[in-house]
Amino acid sequence: MNFPEKIKIKRCLLIIDMQYDFISGSLKVSGGEELVMKIAEYLKENSDNFDLIVFTKDDHPREHVSFASNHKSKVPFDEYTYVSKNDSSHVFKSCLWPDHCVVGTPGNEIHNDLTSLILNEHIGKTKTIVVGKGKNLNREYYSCFNDVLEEDFTELQEILETELISEVFICGLAYDYCVINSAKSSVQLGFTTFVAENLTRKIDSSWECNEPGVKVVTQF
Repeated sequence: MNFPEKIKIKRCLLIIDMQYDFISGSLKVSGGEELVMKIAEYLKENSDNFDLIVFTKDDHPREHVSFASNHKSKVPFDEYTYVSKNDSSHVFKSCLWPDHCVVGTPGNEIHNDLTSLILNEHIGKTKTIVVGKGKNLNREYYSCFNDVLEEDFTELQEILETELISEVFICGLAYDYCVINSAKSSVQLGFTTFVAENLTRKIDSSWECNEPGVKVVTQF
């Protein structure tokens, strides 16, 4: 009997939202500058361990729904509820934010110490791409796959499936928002999903990951 060759497991590294507004700007995450250095060092030594590297980034229009400045009598961090236009009972409670990652501003850009590693759309031998999220002014995105109501989607799922990715490793900013929500979506879509805890930073220092199905790697 002839057995088929063992199928190679293909891995993607998702680097979430390492943009200037989250590192040193309007929504600065503590430890962001240090994290840039750690991820850059990791990529220099380990990029070839992956079959695909994806940088994600908030790509917001100035009129974005998540900005407090676009709501009368609201200030940053006020509570806000997102309601589906298709089903008013389908809601997501969150908060409003300071303006951040507006397309065309310096705060929107991924840190140069990371993008400078990309040469001819590769880091080392590994294909490297950038995927934007939150482009629709009426949709709030934490996950890099879908909006908070899970009704609007980026192209990332299709990209990973086209590249035959089965394992997804996630790092970046911020652990308790866009990193964990991206990991949650990744699990729901059937990818074996890991979070590199030492290559993330939190907004809320007391927050702990307890998302079912997400495999936390403490030393990546």
